[in-house]
Amino acid sequence: MAPRPVQTAHLPFGNRRSMFFTLLEHPNIQRVKAVGLRGGGITLLHMATQQPQGVEAMVPISAPPYFPAQVRAIQRQYSTSIISETEMTRIGERHKGGERQIEWIIAQTRAMARSCDDVNFTPPLLGTITARTLIVLGEMDPLYWVRLAFELRDAIPRSSLWVVPGSGHGPVFGKNGRISSPQQSPFGAATGPKSSSDCSDHGGHKDRPRS
Repeated sequence: MAPRPVQTAHLPFGNRRSMFFTLLEHPNIQRVKAVGLRGGGITLLHMATQQPQGVEAMVPISAPPYFPAQVRAIQRQYSTSIISETEMTRIGERHKGGERQIEWIIAQTRAMARSCDDVNFTPPLLGTITARTLIVLGEMDPLYWVRLAFELRDAIPRSSLWVVPGSGHGPVFGKNGRISSPQQSPFGAATGPKSSSDCSDHGGHKDRPRS
C-alpha cells in the first residue's frame, strides 16, 4: 500500500476546533491561566480575542501580532535543506511521528506564508483582550523585532513587557528560563504600568521600521 500524502492544508492557530479552544468549553473550567511559546503564544492571542471571558492571565512568548515580510520570506523557502544536521537530530528526537510528522510541520510552516488572516492581530482586536498579560521577547530575536512586542504591549489593555536582554528566539531556556520577580508575572502581583507584513492588500498590517 502506498503511503498517504502529507497533508499540506494550513491548520490555523485560531482553529476553534483545536483542543485548546475545547478546553475553554469544558463545563468544569471557567477561566484559564496559560503560557504559550511561539505558535503556542499565537494560539493564546487567538483564545484571548475570541473568548476573552475564558482567559484570566497569559504569557505569550516570541509571539508576534503579524508575520513581517522577512519572516514570510523564510517561511516560503523553509525545508530540511536549510536546517542544520544538529537541529534535525533534535527535531527527530522531539517528534515521535517520524519523518511524516516532520514533513507535515514543514508544510505547515510554508503554508503560513500564504495566510494573511490567521496571524493578523490589529490594535482594535488586541484591545478586546481582558486577560492580564506578560509579553516576553528576546532582545536579539532574529525573527521578530522588539518593536513588535511594543506594539502588542501598546494595544493590549492590561499588559506589560519583558524584553529579555541578550536573548534570541524563545528566551525561556537556560539562565533566562525563569521569571525573576512577582511583578513580572500576571500570575502573581498586578502587572506594572504600560509605559510588517506583505499582506497589506488583504487587510493586514504594513511593515514597520525596525527600532
